Parts: sequence; C-alpha cells; structure tokens
Amino acid sequence: MLPASSAPTLTRTPAGLAPSAWLRLTILGYIGAAALLAGWIWDGAAALLAWGLLLAAWLPIHLGINAAGLWLAGSSEPLGLQGFWRCALGEWRSSTRMFLIEQPWLNGRTQPQPARLAPGSVPVLLLHGYFCTEALWFRLQQQLAAQGIVSRAISLRPALVSIDDLVPQVAAAVDALRAETGATQVALVGHSMGGLVARAYLRAHGAAAVAQLITIGSPHHGTKHARLGLGRNARQMERNNAWLAGLAAHEGAHPLPPTTVILSRHDNVVAPQDDQTLPGAETLRFSRLGHLALLDDARVQATLQLLLSPSAPTHK
Repeated sequence: MLPASSAPTLTRTPAGLAPSAWLRLTILGYIGAAALLAGWIWDGAAALLAWGLLLAAWLPIHLGINAAGLWLAGSSEPLGLQGFWRCALGEWRSSTRMFLIEQPWLNGRTQPQPARLAPGSVPVLLLHGYFCTEALWFRLQQQLAAQGIVSRAISLRPALVSIDDLVPQVAAAVDALRAETGATQVALVGHSMGGLVARAYLRAHGAAAVAQLITIGSPHHGTKHARLGLGRNARQMERNNAWLAGLAAHEGAHPLPPTTVILSRHDNVVAPQDDQTLPGAETLRFSRLGHLALLDDARVQATLQLLLSPSAPTHK
C-alpha cells in the first residue's frame, strides 16, 4: 500500500542552482530593475504607475518571443494569420502560468496520491524538460490520481549539465517508486528534454523496469532553436549532433519499450516538427499547439490518461 502523502526517497541531487531558483531570481530581478528605473526617472505616484507599466510590458514581450519562435520554426501545415496568433496566444497563456506562477513558487509541493495502485496499472515517473521543474506536472498528476494511478515528478538539476549526468536521479526515482508501490515496472513520461533523459536512462539501465515510454514535444532529432540555449544539454539538443546519433545507434541494437511519441505540428520550440519521432513508436500528431500548450490541451491530457490507464493496450 502507498501512503497518500508519501514521496520517493531519492539520493541527494548534484550541487547547482535549480531552475526554480533561476526563475525566481529572473522574476525578482525584473521587478527590481523596473522599480529602480521608475524611481530614477519619476517620483511619487508617477513612479508607481511607471513601475506597473514596466511590469506589464513583460507580457507583450513574452508574447513576441513565443510568436517569433513559432514563426521561425515553420511548419508543413500552414496556420494562416488568425490561426498563427491563436496558437501563439495559447502558448503565451500556458508559458506565462507555468514559468511565472507554478514553477518558480510551487516547486516541491506534495501532490496527493491514491492509497494504492489501481489494479493493472503501473506507477508513472514524470520527467520535465529544459529549465523546468516538477511543478510542470501538477495538473496531470491530479488527473492521474483521480484514475487511481500513482505518479511521481522529480526536479532534475543542475539545469545546464549533460543529459547523461541526470540519469542517476532518474534511476534513483525509478527504484524508489518501484519499492514504494511494489510494482515491478514503471511508465516513463517525458516532456521536451525529459523524453531524451528517459532515453538516456534506458540506454544506461535497460528497459527491464519500464513498461512504456511516452514523450511529449521531445526533440528526438534535435531542434534548430537549441543553438540559442545555454549548457551542455542544449548542445545535445542541436540538430545533427553526435550525442543524439549515438543514442539512436544504441536503440537500433537495443529496442525501446512500447513507445508513444506525442508532438505538435506547430511546436514553437522543437523545429522542424514533423520528423521528431522514433522507429517503432506510435506517433500521435496534434496541430495548433505550442510547446507548453501541449500539456494544457484537453485532447493531449485525455490521450495521456488513456495510454496510462490499466486497460490501455500495449503496442510496439
């Protein structure tokens, strides 16, 4: 039996500033810079008004960043002007909530879990992507708990290290989740870079402990936007890099467990989008959804719940 408030006992993560801390510093730094600028130029009520306007300016800037990413990514499925801005606004809503509210301030909050696994189900380990935290999965964890499915999310850190350096944290979480639930296998679900972390774990430890793999918006063949990122992991997500080639070569001799790839034809971060699948995987393509909006979409959420339900058929 799994106590409702239990959490996996994991090994201490490597030293380094966590993504949630970086996000807090970024937000507080922007607020502080806006206050200093407003106070320097104006006084009294005018300074307060200017401070509010400077803070509000981040919202259109953020929208512009998402729209630029979508435009530069391109797509094999044209959106039209109205569809383009609807997609950009949807991604803006999701990324604003996730990056400004949930991930900086709610990281580490315990999610209620079922007292026991639903019959026939396996526990689920959730792996976030680049510069994100475990708080990315709050909504999905609530939905899975309502189905009687036990899930755990971990924050991978430090933020900018090699993907292979994150594998021991995944291995510890898999072992802890199996020990707590009594299950012999877990399901791995990874968003964005989290899908690559899951594949790196499978290369290092094999698939014996993994019932299925689900990736969402993962750059399996790299993304041209990765050149703008910092850290060793960003280099491993660039197009045509040796690390991804080595991962694919290993999987040619050691097949993945049953795998589902979920992607969007209008991903604003992973580009190009259409080839981001894996040999032998079931590939589910969605449209008009940005990189983080994939996790907010009701169709994607329903698909995940179906794939992880006890009655879901296996595939290869």
